[in-house]
Amino acid sequence: ATNIAETSITIDAIGIVIDTGFDKRSIYDNQARASNLRRLWNARANCIQRKGRAGRTGPGTVIRMFTSFRFDHLMREYKVPGIQIESLEALLLKLYYLDLPIKVDNLLESCIDPPDSYRISKTITKLHSVGCIERKAWSGLECAEMNINRHDMTYMGGMINRLGLDAELGKLLLFSCLFGCYNTIIPIVSTISHKSVWSKSKGS
Repeated sequence: ATNIAETSITIDAIGIVIDTGFDKRSIYDNQARASNLRRLWNARANCIQRKGRAGRTGPGTVIRMFTSFRFDHLMREYKVPGIQIESLEALLLKLYYLDLPIKVDNLLESCIDPPDSYRISKTITKLHSVGCIERKAWSGLECAEMNINRHDMTYMGGMINRLGLDAELGKLLLFSCLFGCYNTIIPIVSTISHKSVWSKSKGS
């Protein structure tokens, strides 16, 4: 069973589900300053949802490849919301692209499970330093009085938003096309965006 099997799909003749208890999630690495896929233990609610894929149209069995102690005591009840662990760069770029009549930091802070305000401020500063957004002509006080964003999206920010990558990796990819070295850069960007090249599995 995978997170695909957690969706409300029904496949006839599925009588057995084998649940490893793991899930791959996109996690933002502060040291590498990039997002990568990591294999993490699932939450109890998701394991229960996986179990429901078997026996929907007849008798079913679930085989869990982990102990009941882990399920009862070590697993979280629910997953940590993605907005709290994933990179905010792509999300902020989309919000700037939409040009909503509300400040993006206020919008994020009004979420049910909002990310840390420090992360929001740090991400906005990073997008500005990379060149994805630029400051408006008005001062910060004037923008606050009008309740509008202090930054506007740049043309490069719009291009990176279409790529769906982190700001630095997107800029690297765009500049590689300008300088004609994309054949070398594309494999590097693909590797970094997948997982850290310095990590290795346990026991290897």
